[in-house]
Amino acid sequence: IPLPEVFSSKSNVLFDDADNDGVFSPGDTVEFTINTLNFGRVDIGEGGYVVTDDFASFAPFNDYEENSTTFNLADGRGDVALDDSASGTPFPLDEGFDTTGRGNGTPGSTILTVGETHTLTFRGVIKDFADLPAGAVSFENTGELLNNTGGLLNGFSSNGPLVFDSGVTIEKTTNGEDADTGTGPTLIVGGQVTWQYSVTNTGETFLSNVSVVDDQGEVPVFQSGDDNGNDLIDPGETWVYEAS
Repeated sequence: IPLPEVFSSKSNVLFDDADNDGVFSPGDTVEFTINTLNFGRVDIGEGGYVVTDDFASFAPFNDYEENSTTFNLADGRGDVALDDSASGTPFPLDEGFDTTGRGNGTPGSTILTVGETHTLTFRGVIKDFADLPAGAVSFENTGELLNNTGGLLNGFSSNGPLVFDSGVTIEKTTNGEDADTGTGPTLIVGGQVTWQYSVTNTGETFLSNVSVVDDQGEVPVFQSGDDNGNDLIDPGETWVYEAS
């Protein structure tokens, strides 16, 4: 006896590359696509399947872009906007996408023919580095398809690595004055001279084993900056070294 058989899979693409680095990184927008294929030998009627996406599993890494969910039932209408949920979370798929009423409204009418594919899409923005969970290096988003006709369940997921930018600056002052331009500070022969070196982590990674070397033979010594005592220059943190 021909059985109704439906299968869902999920993929993702970099939709908006905020920092133009070509990889998934904080602040970028990811677009997810869920394809549901009828690979059986009989057509599927309205209400024949439900797709649920557990966006909550992805929430620590991503913020759902409201009003970004669409569905395409391959019936000539193209991409149709799916209203955000008015209860719970705005994301409409975590409560399930039910095909009931999505066709011509006739109960049991054909909605997914043999060999046909339905498509759901939505987008999310990866949180800024400071808002990501500690140690986050990738994302994964899961979901499931329930074949209401045969009671069969199919799980699917989509994932990707997170890439963080690195960067560091160093600024040197002489007796508290920035001498990048002009004549610089006036020094008295035999007077005290103090050089200060401010090292700032401008990237999105933690810096370790940082040392400052002066080409005039001075040995800069760490003064302050490691506020949490983790021996790492945190993103946005500045360490101060001095030599005299």
